[in-house]
Amino acid sequence: MKTQISGDLDSMALGHDPRPLDRLDHSDRTTAASRGLVPLFSLTGGVGAALLFLVEPMMARQLLPRLGGSAAVWNTAMVFFQSALLVGYLLAHQAQRRLGRGRRVGVLALLVGGVVPLPLMLPTWSAPAGGGQAWWVLSILAVSVGVPFVALACLGPTLQAWFADTAHPRAEDPYFLYAAGNIGSVAGLLAYPLVVEPLVGLADQRRLWSIGYCVAIAMSAGCVLLRRRNLRPGVAIDSGPDPSDSALIDDDPTREVHHPSRLDRLRWIGLAAVPSAMLLAVTRHLSTDVAAIPLLWVLPLLVYLSTFIVAFRRGTQPSNRLLCAALALAVPMIATLAVDVRSIWIGGAIGIAGFAVFALVCHQALAAQRPPTQWLTSYYLWISFGGAVGGITVALVAPNVFTRVTEYPLLVLAGLAVVGFVAAAPSGSRDRHRFAMVVLAVSAAVLWVSAEFGSSTFWMSWSLIGAAALVALIGRDPRRIAIGLGALVVVTMIGDQQASLYQSRTFFGVYRVRSNERDRHIFEHGTTSHGDQLTDQVGRYEPTTYYTHTSGIGRLLDTYNAGSTSLDVAVVGLGAGTLATYGRPRDTYDFFEIDEEVVSIAKDPRLFSYLSDSSARITTTVGDGRLELASSGRRYDVIALDAFSSDAIPVHLLTIEAMRSYVDRLEPGGVIAVHISNRYFDLAPIVARLGAELGRTVHVRDNGTSVWVVIDGPATDTRIRQELSDWRLVAPDPASPLWTDDFSNLISALRR
Repeated sequence: MKTQISGDLDSMALGHDPRPLDRLDHSDRTTAASRGLVPLFSLTGGVGAALLFLVEPMMARQLLPRLGGSAAVWNTAMVFFQSALLVGYLLAHQAQRRLGRGRRVGVLALLVGGVVPLPLMLPTWSAPAGGGQAWWVLSILAVSVGVPFVALACLGPTLQAWFADTAHPRAEDPYFLYAAGNIGSVAGLLAYPLVVEPLVGLADQRRLWSIGYCVAIAMSAGCVLLRRRNLRPGVAIDSGPDPSDSALIDDDPTREVHHPSRLDRLRWIGLAAVPSAMLLAVTRHLSTDVAAIPLLWVLPLLVYLSTFIVAFRRGTQPSNRLLCAALALAVPMIATLAVDVRSIWIGGAIGIAGFAVFALVCHQALAAQRPPTQWLTSYYLWISFGGAVGGITVALVAPNVFTRVTEYPLLVLAGLAVVGFVAAAPSGSRDRHRFAMVVLAVSAAVLWVSAEFGSSTFWMSWSLIGAAALVALIGRDPRRIAIGLGALVVVTMIGDQQASLYQSRTFFGVYRVRSNERDRHIFEHGTTSHGDQLTDQVGRYEPTTYYTHTSGIGRLLDTYNAGSTSLDVAVVGLGAGTLATYGRPRDTYDFFEIDEEVVSIAKDPRLFSYLSDSSARITTTVGDGRLELASSGRRYDVIALDAFSSDAIPVHLLTIEAMRSYVDRLEPGGVIAVHISNRYFDLAPIVARLGAELGRTVHVRDNGTSVWVVIDGPATDTRIRQELSDWRLVAPDPASPLWTDDFSNLISALRR
């Protein structure tokens, strides 16, 4: 995101005098009355930008529990913020052109109007269960934060216009104020995941942000007053410079002025849309397969902003070296499309590195095509529009058009097209050999580290590298090389179409059912398996993967089943429905699943038959497990929490408030079982801390395939206590944070 802001951020690209004020010639020095202009205007712009970047993860963080911790929440929120920023830029543009006398009053009134929804409490609307979650997110953000966000977005360019009215020596070139905005943007972006979220609860975050917003209003009013005291001669107090006055736009009447054409504007849109779309695609991958947390939202966005800053500082076309790097990094990106990269760190590093280079190519081409200053506002509006188009395409259009993450290979194709479009042909065979060598070196290094490939996919990946190197070797210029690599992308896309029995996509992610050589049906969400089933007449009744008889949940349910009493079990998270195999004719198993598509997959006997084969009475409820369980009115002997989305953590299911609601739904001797298998986070200390807060003990069992913890109570059955005596007792660590609905720190649970 932030094509809209970041494009404006570097003043050197726009030509202001970089000398410090105290080193300017005597004739350039500010008067005593105007010395406060630059500090106040710069600080106001920085505070406004910091508030923009703070509120984005803060609001998305509040929305996560409403939608089961889905990674799609952030991407959808990003679309809203991109669109709202575009509206703010448009209002600022129109205010300078049309409002005349009332433009300062109008902007201040908009800022003051943003106080109404403070302290940014979300409406108590229930999230839809069957669909329409994206539109629900957009609507709830528009109501809760729309006005203050648009007002702050409008403030940045408006400050420049106000400063341009003054008698300050730098008033004719006020774009340096965006450098202050840049500092504020980066500060706000890094402050939330590193300082604010780990130390401050959500309620205090809202209050502090509201105070900061009021400070920004006061500072903006101070800018208006200071402008009034330092007006340039000939500028009326209540009117600004006439935008039709060419003398204020270009002081060299002999200079040839190029009017941007329709094609120029289309280029601006395209060059802004590609990296914006790539940003959301990479963020979706990290948020789905690691965790939907602000830290992982911020990293790609920080890379994105950095490429914009670098590009606009240089303001030149991409160099051949950069184009070479883009083509080289495209190969491992294509390889991740063709093979299953089991390491999220390697896959994430490939994605971010490739995204960074392609974004830099796009942004440098965009900076090199910037028009004369009289079209500067229009230029940024079209860039903003392109950024919004890219975000909408990935977050809203793609999930409703594609049944898999087809937009990612398409974006790689778009990046290759940009490289071919902006590339200058290398001078000879030496450059062709250089391309081939870089392709081989980069790809070999990446795939050598990723030694987790199976034999077939390993050789497939190396075949892909060989083909790419051959393309690079025989290509005469980057255009032909880009076309050759693009052909490889198309080949991988076609091959992937044949890889699954069933594929679907919803707001909550991409679901895939595939069959392996043993005719086992495997249910995948993202890169994580959520259950599988043998299709033969004997194996179809056996629990597999995380739910075998040797797993923690298997041992627990088998112990209960050894008795003669009926069993009532609640399961939060359905998956393939494997736990239904433990059900006996007198038992009841209630499954709670947030996505009705998962229910459809688990109930389809052509894919999985666990639910239909079970002897127990089976019910499925669509909705957030925590909320639906609390409102069910039933009591259970076992509550099993197994609601991971890919490998992400549903933090809202592991807070003390959530645990108390589960205890309320337990029979006196009931237990809570939590599936905590995870590649990146150790949640046992978190659960142990919750158990201690409830006055209960926590035991963990790791059978090498899955990790389950059980929270028992003082009235737990003797047989269950004897079973848990073979498990490892987890002692609560006072240093481990207690997660609440208001505060959680997932970083503290990262595996060391």
